[in-house]
Amino acid sequence: SISSELSDVGKNQFEDCMDDVSKNWKCDNSKKYINKGDKLKGYIVDSSSDILKAADALERIAANLYNAEKRNTLIAKK
Repeated sequence: SISSELSDVGKNQFEDCMDDVSKNWKCDNSKKYINKGDKLKGYIVDSSSDILKAADALERIAANLYNAEKRNTLIAKK
């Protein structure tokens, strides 16, 4: 799913990238860059969680609408 792929990017791929930056870039600005990267990683992971919550809500809404339509069809047939 989109949320799990985004979460993987944030938790694994982005972290690997930041590790490489940390190993290969040694100066004062590298620490600032890595700190900004850590914040971005947090935003990515949070966004993936928000997407999952939204998808779950949409799934519940769709199921409720389907069930309501089904009940209405049965009532209309009576």
